[in-house]
Amino acid sequence: MKVYLLDDVEIIKFISSNYIMCLLSYNILKFFNSSNTVAEIF
Repeated sequence: MKVYLLDDVEIIKFISSNYIMCLLSYNILKFFNSSNTVAEIF
C-alpha cells in the first residue's frame, strides 16, 4: 500500500482551481436564473 504525499503547492493549486470552477458555475447559474431572455428561449 502506497501513501502519496502532496506538497502544499499542489494542494493549494487543486483547491484554488476547484474553488474557481465552483465560483464560475455558481455565477453562470445565477445569471441564467436572473435573465429573462434565457427563459424566453427555452
